[in-house]
Amino acid sequence: RGDLNRVHVQRQPGSTMKPIAVYGPAMMSEQYHPYSLIKDEQVDYDGYVATNVNGLYAGSVSMFDALVYSKNAPAVWLLDQIGIDYAKTYLELMNIDLSDQGLAIALGGLEKGISPLQMAEAYRTFAHHGEWTESYTIEKIYNSDGALIAEARPTFVDVFSPQVAWNMTEMLLNVV
Repeated sequence: RGDLNRVHVQRQPGSTMKPIAVYGPAMMSEQYHPYSLIKDEQVDYDGYVATNVNGLYAGSVSMFDALVYSKNAPAVWLLDQIGIDYAKTYLELMNIDLSDQGLAIALGGLEKGISPLQMAEAYRTFAHHGEWTESYTIEKIYNSDGALIAEARPTFVDVFSPQVAWNMTEMLLNVV
């Protein structure tokens, strides 16, 4: 009911930000891969401390396990290592422009949030071999004579390499 289209309402994305804001960009740097060991410790970043939900820390954990078990401390540590500005360049390629500057980006703790449509478009990047695609609902329109009168012309942007997209897809399969 009403005029509210919930697909455009900005919400806090939570841990769904980890693949698009941290792990994907980290693997693009070629310093990291799914089995790279990353720090899993409670660290104080000038007053900001990310904690794992279960309160347990392994000291180090593979990026793969950090994603599968949705660990917060490793995601924040890795974002700190690769840099917020670096990570945001990838988000911007996926049409996600954040004013946020803090490490909470890794955990989806955003000032304004992002819309479900933006999240769907961002995650579709992994399924499309690293290429971001502007969403559309109608591909082609034909008139009653069968002549094409309109066609979607979506924008395509290379974001992740096909290898990084494949790695992330394989990692995400294990989350489920």
